[in-house]
Amino acid sequence: MSTSTFLAEHFGVNIAQARDFVLAHQGDPGFLFNMAKQNGVTSDMLSEIVGGFSATQVEEFFTVHGLSGSDLHAPALGGVSTFMPENFMALSNLVALDTWNGSLSPSALRAGIVATTGQAAYDHAFDPSIYTGAGDGTLSVADLGFSHLGALPATEATMESLFFGTLIKMFKAIDITEVNDVLALGDFVDAHAAALAVDDPATLSQLVGMMSAIFQDAATTPVFGDADIAQVAIVAGTFLVQLANGTTDFSIFDGLVGAI
Repeated sequence: MSTSTFLAEHFGVNIAQARDFVLAHQGDPGFLFNMAKQNGVTSDMLSEIVGGFSATQVEEFFTVHGLSGSDLHAPALGGVSTFMPENFMALSNLVALDTWNGSLSPSALRAGIVATTGQAAYDHAFDPSIYTGAGDGTLSVADLGFSHLGALPATEATMESLFFGTLIKMFKAIDITEVNDVLALGDFVDAHAAALAVDDPATLSQLVGMMSAIFQDAATTPVFGDADIAQVAIVAGTFLVQLANGTTDFSIFDGLVGAI
């Protein structure tokens, strides 16, 4: 994500406005450092915002003031994957934690997936360290890309809870009148698998639009029961684990496609 996009999405400002803010507070390095670290603003971003200074010089500025400037170095803040891919931001209000018991609980769904994939592969797919910002043990609102859940612990339990909780919320939103739309969505994914595999912007935009139309409104009477949703979650989770095998270039939200 570019610095300008990051600033616009998370703070509603452009680079010039951010520069004015930084310069207005340059006499308080501690304030700027904490603001940057808590919101996932890296030294590379600050370098671009201020202009005329490298990321290394930005880090050195904070270090000479008794702060751990290297904490703002992008790799120190976590991995390279964005938690909420930009193409899926329109669906961010669907993101939820799994607070269900029984067959829809994280432990039950995990067991169903691990039986096929094995524990090590599962752990990799839900490893929080691949995401930018996870290095400090917390996924801030800025790291996540949405605010309605607040900051969350950067743990495997959080990752699986978000994956399962979001999928459950989606499928409990499907009403009887939307069944044909869901089938059409599945056909779309199958027909455009190659384009989706390379993140074709136009195809992803169409996919997100179709998903939004189906999943944004709660169902009056959900079509799928808990047992059905649990089976879908296990299939989607298995798809995610297989997708993640041998790479860190993925997001747990890529696995939601496997549920369709």
